[in-house]
Amino acid sequence: MFQKSHKQIDSNFRTLHLADLLYNQIYELKLPYYLKDQLRRASSSVVLNLVEGNARRTRLDKRRMYNYAHASAKEVQACLFLAKTVDTELISLCDSVCAHTYKLVKAS
Repeated sequence: MFQKSHKQIDSNFRTLHLADLLYNQIYELKLPYYLKDQLRRASSSVVLNLVEGNARRTRLDKRRMYNYAHASAKEVQACLFLAKTVDTELISLCDSVCAHTYKLVKAS
């Protein structure tokens, strides 16, 4: 196996923290049920896949879970676009989560 550097641990924690913030902000949105449900499921998937990826032992397994988290973050982005969200803070947070998950995929 390999040892994680402090930089990797900080990056994983920061990404998880941002994903949790995104989930909580999405939970507060006022949207039609079908879209809000999809946003909730996709945003919770980001958090859950990040945690599962951190628990995996091999690089391949970690990368797979981080890739799932990144794909779910992109799904959240698409849902916000469909909802015509004008909350620039939320859009910026989602962009940050997408960027951080992408970096985790590339680093693993």
